[in-house]
Amino acid sequence: MHQKFISVNQQKKLKPAPDALEHIHQQTVDHQLMISESLGEIQKLTHDLGISQIEDNSSSGTELVALSGNVDVDNYGKQLVKAKEITLPALFQKIKDDTEKLTGWMNASTLPIKAQCVGMEKTIEDVDDRIFSISLYAGLVEKTVVCSDGEPAGVHDKVHIIQSMSYMDEECLMDYKTGGMEFKDIEKFDKWISKPKNRDRILPHPKCVVAMRIRRNVKDRHWSGGLISFREIEEGKLSDKFTYLYIRNGEKVSRLITELDFGETLFPPKSLVECNEPLMFKSNSFSSYSFMTKREYEYEKSKRKEIKKKYKKWEKENKKKKKSDRVHYFNNPHRSEYHNSSYIESYEPFDSNSVDYDQGVEDQLKTLKKYNRIALILQGLFDRSEAFQPHPKVKLWDVDQFESMIEFVYLEETAIANGDKPDFEAFRKKCNESLTLGCVTSGQRRYWGEKEAIKENNARARNWRTSEFDQGVGDCYYPYKDENCGPDFVDTPTKVTRGSKRCKFEWERERKVYNPWGSNPPIKCSITVPVDRIFNVSAYKIGDYLQFFNDHRTREEYLEWAYLLLSAEDYHQRLAKEKRSSTKT
Repeated sequence: MHQKFISVNQQKKLKPAPDALEHIHQQTVDHQLMISESLGEIQKLTHDLGISQIEDNSSSGTELVALSGNVDVDNYGKQLVKAKEITLPALFQKIKDDTEKLTGWMNASTLPIKAQCVGMEKTIEDVDDRIFSISLYAGLVEKTVVCSDGEPAGVHDKVHIIQSMSYMDEECLMDYKTGGMEFKDIEKFDKWISKPKNRDRILPHPKCVVAMRIRRNVKDRHWSGGLISFREIEEGKLSDKFTYLYIRNGEKVSRLITELDFGETLFPPKSLVECNEPLMFKSNSFSSYSFMTKREYEYEKSKRKEIKKKYKKWEKENKKKKKSDRVHYFNNPHRSEYHNSSYIESYEPFDSNSVDYDQGVEDQLKTLKKYNRIALILQGLFDRSEAFQPHPKVKLWDVDQFESMIEFVYLEETAIANGDKPDFEAFRKKCNESLTLGCVTSGQRRYWGEKEAIKENNARARNWRTSEFDQGVGDCYYPYKDENCGPDFVDTPTKVTRGSKRCKFEWERERKVYNPWGSNPPIKCSITVPVDRIFNVSAYKIGDYLQFFNDHRTREEYLEWAYLLLSAEDYHQRLAKEKRSSTKT
């Protein structure tokens, strides 16, 4: 057994231990002073940058004042970025380290300080919002392009902001044969919207702003299998999501490019802003909610009740022959309406009795902050751009000046539609009733392209050289004209079978294998197309497409009818032009 002894000299070097409580108290005081110094540095930094104090988490409403009154905006933005990425994280880390050490000495006394640190960390979110705001205001994210120049509007004319999002491909029907326009066509659209007729329809006020995207739906783009093609497809999808603000000032039209996602509307509907009706809401996800007024809820609920009655009545009158008869379920004509209207049953009153009330309030505050960003862009345009000049000095944070310079144009004021939605299939069926041999049709080329896509995809699947990552050619494929030109967009069938409701189209293509010593006659090709896939161009009259274009409910479905009707419109316009020129000669 070994024993450890301390010599007399070693005993003389040892000092008596201090009082335990006094030592703990001293260590606690030292670490608290360190934490207080760090907190003081953070408060001084945020105060110098014009960010609200920790204990004040509400919106101060002074953001536009600070931005509009700051001379060196770029330098201010650099200071905010440095505070966010370097200074503030270092101070927060120091506070955390000192707090952990303090916890070992007196855990109970650190709880208030930890709570304060949590509040301080929210300053990062404030800095993020401020950096985003300075980017919007100073034009660090946006770029303004002048589409057309001319005489500006009056100095005191109001700026009208159109609420709903518009889509370029639906407005101008550009490249309808290939599935709609893309980002590369943006300059063509700039020229198109600059024409007075188009400008006055889309931007109807002397000073006006409308938000637009290139297209509503994702375009089916062909991937050839290479990395470059893949990158072009991804860049195309990304550019489809960009929002463009078109700005009219008299005869002048400008385009503002922004990556900011405004959603389907630039500002909330009038029913949720101006009325004091009770609200209903439902959860879409963990952090997203949908709202509607109690009056709208009762109306949608009554519609749901009527649809449910029709659905149940059909089920009662058409009973299943077998329990496993699934076809019977899909034959119910009210099935889609019945299931699509079921969303209304998940709504509940928006009040404090709801479990999700606090999250709903927070979601509304986030939505309000998102809508307020349009005010930052407008203030930046007034202060730093020539888009609205000439104009008086504007302070949009002042309610009176805001109301005197800005006018909201709500969706219900621009999207008025009377009666039932136009039925394209009924219109097609009516025109096809007079289809006979010798008539001109459209739609056969799209049908042929779908059949060629099936052949090409099957051929690639059978080819062992084809990569397993090859996604094929999509839903529609047109071979090179040298190989196979196929039927034209507007063509005349060689045979019309009324009984089977089919039309036959014929054409010739060159042989792939050339014989230099013999004759090389072309190969005859043909395709039979169902009548319900084509359109009788001969029964079409100039301007018939406008019944679907002028109604916003069918305009968004333009890819379903544009390639048929606009091919017919182009055909008849060309005939009319040839007739006028022949009459002159």
